[in-house]
Amino acid sequence: MSALKTQIPTQSARMLKTRVLAADATITITAEGRLSGAGIIRLMAELAEGLELCCGVVVLDVTACQCEGNAVVSVIHEAIVQAAPARCSVRVVTADVDVAIALDRAEIARTMRS
Repeated sequence: MSALKTQIPTQSARMLKTRVLAADATITITAEGRLSGAGIIRLMAELAEGLELCCGVVVLDVTACQCEGNAVVSVIHEAIVQAAPARCSVRVVTADVDVAIALDRAEIARTMRS
């Protein structure tokens, strides 16, 4: 089985840096730094694009990102609206308990890292 893997460095908005990794039916978007202001808009656009392109799972890794749970939930909801109708699902990876709680309340799939 062959897999196409690409790592694309994407734009950074002030304090937020993102990376995109595409392999098989998964797109992983990794956010690092502080999620605020222009970074929220940039991450939302990248997530919406991932949702439009992917036919499997889009993983949003915010483990190395300083963010509030409600901000992550808002980014995901807005990206889903922008990308509708999407053919894939979203899963968030986080190490922050507050982010995990917000995702659970919004019924967004997540994985907790320690």
